[in-house]
Amino acid sequence: MPKWIAEFVECAQEAAERGEYVKVSFEREMLTTSQAAARLSLDKTTV
Repeated sequence: MPKWIAEFVECAQEAAERGEYVKVSFEREMLTTSQAAARLSLDKTTV
């Protein structure tokens, strides 16, 4: 299991034990080169 998944699961378990609501959602989104560059704080030519 990738480390980031194990860390996520641990965090979600801790939140659930505290009685907090845990919601997981995945959405695929297509981005333009300009949008990806903006989200990554990179120049469009780098992306």
